[in-house]
Amino acid sequence: MYDDGGWRTVAQRTTGNQKDITTFFFSKFPDAFSKMDLWRGFQLWAWVCEVFIAEKKNYWGVLYDFVQFLDVKNE
Repeated sequence: MYDDGGWRTVAQRTTGNQKDITTFFFSKFPDAFSKMDLWRGFQLWAWVCEVFIAEKKNYWGVLYDFVQFLDVKNE
């Protein structure tokens, strides 16, 4: 199901003493962007704990990545 605004939460979990981690899927960003470029950009909205960029493009020839944020609140 999609949350308000058309976004869909991929995963949210709490393990042990860790804070809530929410994972988002992103695609269609420029090929020239590095992991650090994405990290800095996403850091403007929430605390980023991990950025994963796939080595291969998807079926449609588009790069994609997953970003994990700490303590995301629905507002």
